[in-house]
Amino acid sequence: MYIEQIDPHLCTHIIYAFAHIDPNELRLHPSEPRDLSTKTGKGNYQTFTELKNRNPRLKTMLSLGGANALSYTFERVVESPDSRWVFIEDVIKVLRKYNFDGLDVDWEYPGLGEKGSSPESRDYFTEFIRVN
Repeated sequence: MYIEQIDPHLCTHIIYAFAHIDPNELRLHPSEPRDLSTKTGKGNYQTFTELKNRNPRLKTMLSLGGANALSYTFERVVESPDSRWVFIEDVIKVLRKYNFDGLDVDWEYPGLGEKGSSPESRDYFTEFIRVN
């Protein structure tokens, strides 16, 4: 399905999935190069959030993570107050640049060792979400 085929009047909120975390720079990273705007045209992020032009009440969100995301990348973000703030500031820049209304965090699963996550990561994740 193409973004242009979405009827923006069917829902109050829609979510673009997925962005990822660059673990080295603690930055939000698109899943596909075509997500970002290019010299030759709009990227998927811009096309997606422009659905609000057809329905001004629509809220668009960017989803981070997903089932294929690696826990260690999330852990790098949430492990300290400094790393959380570096990432949060970057997320805010990206959301504002592409006119998203919010971020959906889909970390599967903080604190679950079978998924490669340390037990402490649950508490770190709570602090990350709590930051305001």
